[in-house]
Amino acid sequence: MAEPALTSENAPDPDHWVELRVHGVSGTPPEEIMLTGFARQVAGDQRSRSFRPADSLGNEQQQVPGRTLEAYHWGRFTSGSWTQALWLLIIPFGVVNMAAFTLPRTRTRAGRWCTAIAGLALRTIGLGLTLLLIFSGIVAGLDLFAWQAMQAGAGGGRRWWLVAGAALPAATVGLFYVFGQSKQAGQDPAQDRTNQPGDQAAPPRVHLGADGPDTELAKQDFFGGDPDAPALRRLHAAASLHMVAALLLWPSAQAGADGAIVGRFAAVVLLGLAVVTVAMLGDPRREGGTAWWHTAAAVGSKVQLGVAILLVAFAGAAVALDGRATSPAAEMVVDGGLPGIAMAALALLALTVGALVVLLGAVLGLRVASRPAKSNRRAKTSEYQAFGPFAHGFAPFLLAAVGTFLGVGFAAAFSFAAQTTVTNLTGAPVTVTRFLQRVAYAWGLTILELVALATIGVVVWRIRRPRFLDAAAAAYRLGAVPPHGLPASWEPKVGRAMYLARLKNAVPLIFTAIASFGLLLSLVAGFEQIRMEILGPGSSDVPWVLGWLSELNGGSAGWVVWVGASTLSGLALALIVLGRGALLGENARRGVNIIWDVVAFWPRAVHPFVPPPYSQHVVAGLRRRISWHLGTLDDPMAIQPAVPASRVVVAAHSQGTLITAAALLWLTPAERARVGLLTCGSQLQVQFARAFPTAINTDVLHWMWTSYGQRWRNLYRDTDPIAGPVLSWHHRSISTPDTPISDNYDRPENRASDAPLLDEITATGRRIMGPDWRLLDPPRADTAMMSAPMALIRGHDSYPADPEWDVAVRSVLPAVEAGTRREVTDQT
Repeated sequence: MAEPALTSENAPDPDHWVELRVHGVSGTPPEEIMLTGFARQVAGDQRSRSFRPADSLGNEQQQVPGRTLEAYHWGRFTSGSWTQALWLLIIPFGVVNMAAFTLPRTRTRAGRWCTAIAGLALRTIGLGLTLLLIFSGIVAGLDLFAWQAMQAGAGGGRRWWLVAGAALPAATVGLFYVFGQSKQAGQDPAQDRTNQPGDQAAPPRVHLGADGPDTELAKQDFFGGDPDAPALRRLHAAASLHMVAALLLWPSAQAGADGAIVGRFAAVVLLGLAVVTVAMLGDPRREGGTAWWHTAAAVGSKVQLGVAILLVAFAGAAVALDGRATSPAAEMVVDGGLPGIAMAALALLALTVGALVVLLGAVLGLRVASRPAKSNRRAKTSEYQAFGPFAHGFAPFLLAAVGTFLGVGFAAAFSFAAQTTVTNLTGAPVTVTRFLQRVAYAWGLTILELVALATIGVVVWRIRRPRFLDAAAAAYRLGAVPPHGLPASWEPKVGRAMYLARLKNAVPLIFTAIASFGLLLSLVAGFEQIRMEILGPGSSDVPWVLGWLSELNGGSAGWVVWVGASTLSGLALALIVLGRGALLGENARRGVNIIWDVVAFWPRAVHPFVPPPYSQHVVAGLRRRISWHLGTLDDPMAIQPAVPASRVVVAAHSQGTLITAAALLWLTPAERARVGLLTCGSQLQVQFARAFPTAINTDVLHWMWTSYGQRWRNLYRDTDPIAGPVLSWHHRSISTPDTPISDNYDRPENRASDAPLLDEITATGRRIMGPDWRLLDPPRADTAMMSAPMALIRGHDSYPADPEWDVAVRSVLPAVEAGTRREVTDQT
C-alpha cells in the first residue's frame, strides 16, 4: 500500500526533527526517560502512551530548537493493573514458554525432526508445570485439610470434607483457564489499525522481499502466537481436572466402591490421553501449515474439557453420596497422607523429568545437525564467535530446566505454606507428602550450591582484583590529558563494578550447574520413590555416593531439609508480600513484573497460561508513531501532524532495543531514509542474538545497519551488568593497552575481515569502535573532582544523562536532504 502523498501543505519542515525515546524494563517513568521534572501525555491510551516534557502546569516545553523530544512508554502492558501482580505466581510458565523461542532453525531433515521432538518435550514440560501447581492445590485442599486435619477417611459425614477440599484445585483450574483466554488489545505490526470487533484487518504495508533478513519478527503470524494455544488451554484444564477427579475418587476406589473404581480408571486414562495429545501437537513453531492431527486435537480438546467437568462433578457426587466413599484410615493412608498422593507425585516427577531428558537429547541432536562442515570449521570468524549460540546451543534445555525447578519449588512452597496454615487453624499436626520433603531437600542442596558458586565468585574477585583496578585506571588514562583520570579512591568502586558486569558472561555456566544438579537430584529422587513403591517403606536407599543426594532420615541431612523448607517457606512469604505490595502500588508492580517485560514479549507457544504478549501491540504502536511523525501514516482515523518532521531519531534502551528492532523491520524504504537509530544498554548481541537466533541474528543486525544508511550507534559501559556491545566484537589491544582494536560493522563491504581496525579514543574517554561507543562510567573529570562530579556509577541506567548523549544523537540524525519533499515523494 502506498504512503499518503506529501503536498506543499503537509511537507516536512527541514528544520524539524524528533528524538523518540523508548524505555527498557521496569516501566521507567516518562519523566525519567526524558530527564524532565514533568511530562504530558500527547498521544495513545492508558497503556501505549506518548509523552513530551512539560512545565508544572502541564504546558509542553521543548528545550532544543527544532527538536521535539518524546517518550514512547509501553511499561503498563506488564505493570499497569493490580491483576498483573498475580503473574508473579506463574513465572515458571513464562520461562518454559520463552524456551521455545531459543530453538534454532535448521534446514536439514534431521534438524527438523529434532526441532519437532524438542517442541514435543517443551509442551509436555509446560503441561507438567500446570499439573504441579494444581497438585499443590490438591495437597493443600484434599490432603492436608480434608484428609489429615478433618479426618475425612474416618467415615461418616466427614467425607463431605473431601468435596470441599477439591474445590480449591478445581477453582484454580478455572482461574487459569479464564486467564488463558485473555487477549491483549493489539495488532500485527504490518497493520495500521487495532483489530477491534467489526474492524477489517488492514493489508500488509511492507514486504521485505528476498533481500530482507531471515527473522520471525518480520512474519505477520509471529505476533499472533501459536494457533494451537486454544486447544492447549483446554487440554491443560482438562488434564488438571482429570487429576483432581482421580485423587478425589482414590479413597473410594480403594475402599471398593464400584463407581469410584470406574471413575478413577476413566480419569487416569483420560489424563494420559491429554498428555499424549499435548505431546503430539509437536513443534509450536512448525512451518508448512497445520496438519490434520492439529485440527483433530482442537476438536478433541473441547470433548476432553467437557468430559473432565462432568467427571469432576461425578466424583464429587460419588464421594458425597456413597457411604462406601471412605474406610478406616489405616487401610488407605499411603506415605502419611491421602491415598494416591504419593503415586501422583511420582507420576508428575516422571513426566517432567522424562520430558527434560527427551529435550536434552533433541537439543543435542540440533547441536550436531547445525554444526558446520569440516571444511568450514576453521573459517569461523570472530564475529561468529561473538554472536555464537548461548550456552553452546543448550539454552532451550537450560531455560526449561530452570523453569521446571522453579515450578517444583513454587508447588512445594505453596504446600509448605498450606501445612503451616492448616496446622495453625485446626491444631492438627499435618504433614506434606514425602515427595515434597524431597523437594525441600533438593532446594536445600541447591542453596548450598548457590552459596558455593557465590563463594567462588568472591574468591575470583579477590584474585583478579588488581587486574580490574588496573583496567579501570587504564580506561580513564586513554586519551586523557593530566590532571584528568580516575581518582585513586574510585578505582576499587569502578573495578568492582566492571567485575560484576563481567559476571553476565558466567550466566550460562551458572544455569548449567543448576540445571545439571537439579536433573541429577530429580533422577535420584525418582529412583528412590520407585524402590519404595515396589519394595515398600524402608527400602528406598540409593546405592553409592548418590545416596547422599536423597537421604532424608534425620542425621546430617536434617539441617539440609531445614534449609530447603525454610527457603521454600520464605519463597511463599515473599510471593505473598510482593503480591500484596504490587496490588497496592504501581511502583511495586513495576519492580515485581520486570521479568515479564522480558518474558511476555514472546507469544504463547508451549504454555497457554502465560500472560498475553505485549509485542503484538507495542511493536505496531511504535512503528505507527514513527510513521505519524514522518507524515506517512496511512490511517484515515488519525489526524496527521500539521507539519511532519523531516527526520526521526529513535533512541532505545535495554528491552526497548528489541522492540525497536522489530518495529524498524516494518518501515518502508522511504521512511528508513529519514530515520536514525541510537541504542544504549542493549542486549542485542550479549543475549538476544545468542539466545533467540531465529528472531535476532547477525543477518538482522547487518540488514538494519545497511538499510538505515549506517545511521546506527550503540552506547554501552564496562560497568553495565546486563548489556554490552552490539556492533563490535573481538576487543583487544596491540602489545599495549594504549592501542585498542576491535572488529565492527564500520568497514566497507567485508564485515568479516580479520584486518585490525584501530579504535579511536576521544578527549572525553569515549572509545569509538566504529558504530559502538564505550562510555566511561562515571564520566571523566579531573582527579580533584573540581571540574565535574564523580557521584555515582550508573551501570545500566540513565544513559541520556551521559555527556556524550547529544553527540551520539546528532551522529545518527539523517541529513536534511533526506527529509525534503522531493526525495520522499520519489520513494513513495
